[in-house]
Amino acid sequence: MVIGAFFSEVGNDFLSLITSWDDDVERIRPMLAVLVEWQDRDFKLALRKLQQHRHSVSAERMNLRDAKEFLGSRRTFLLRLLENPNLLEHEAFTALLRAVLHVAEELDYRDALEAWLRPIASIGPEAFVVGMRFL
Repeated sequence: MVIGAFFSEVGNDFLSLITSWDDDVERIRPMLAVLVEWQDRDFKLALRKLQQHRHSVSAERMNLRDAKEFLGSRRTFLLRLLENPNLLEHEAFTALLRAVLHVAEELDYRDALEAWLRPIASIGPEAFVVGMRFL
């Protein structure tokens, strides 16, 4: 129930936002469209395709201000989830939740997000992709 609440309130929309920064996402999007008739093998195949996907994050497409506002407006909800004792049973989800909260804190800490993006654009998308793999 906790994991479902996260994805309903935050996760799905946040994933949509950050995947919109990937120039190559349209190549894999059709393979990830979950259908009612999917079985275990379909989910495993989609996971393999996603793991093999080479992200191509475009600094020009990144809208960190939207990410900051989105996560900031849900900070209380995220913190309440983190307080839930049921998370002890879900280490991977707890790590995901902490990573999302960390991104929210980092974005909140930065006042001039546009100035912060310039160094990312100059080193290329690889550095950002490495960081996003933790999400």
